[in-house]
Amino acid sequence: AHKKYAPPKVSNFWGAYHSRGWSVLFVSKSKIRKYYQKKRFSEDSMKYKRIKKYGLFFLLGAVGYGAIETIWRGYTHWSMMIAGGICFIIFSLVAERFQGGSIFMKAAICAFGVTAVEFIFGVIFNIWLGMGVWDYSHLPYNLLGQICPMFTLLWAGIAIAFLPFAEVLNRDYA
Repeated sequence: AHKKYAPPKVSNFWGAYHSRGWSVLFVSKSKIRKYYQKKRFSEDSMKYKRIKKYGLFFLLGAVGYGAIETIWRGYTHWSMMIAGGICFIIFSLVAERFQGGSIFMKAAICAFGVTAVEFIFGVIFNIWLGMGVWDYSHLPYNLLGQICPMFTLLWAGIAIAFLPFAEVLNRDYA
């Protein structure tokens, strides 16, 4: 008669049979299936949380940047709202990654990130598609009329103002 012994403590997946002096270890398919179902569920819920978190950050950045630009220039362009959403996600990632860093270091990283997004969007919408959303060609040290150091400093100031908000949101949606 085959007697089933308790599985060894090596892993949750193993079972053992002992018969006629032989010990046979086997992998339990049902235990593996249950393990991966639990793991997949937890990974799916983590993915859902991240999508929800960054979706919220994108929405806040899009609306916030659209409002700032409307106050600054009197109008905005839909592409700038997309850029604003991406930039606030950058703020979130910098706040999360550099938690112990100084606000000025984080603001500098954010300013360069926003400037990079601004350059990419400027090349696409202003140069490639010819939409003329903005033009910095009259400002000193501009690059293709899309970015300039003056606005990089402005983005650093905006980052100093909004990084604490991103940090609070990161804590709430961790």
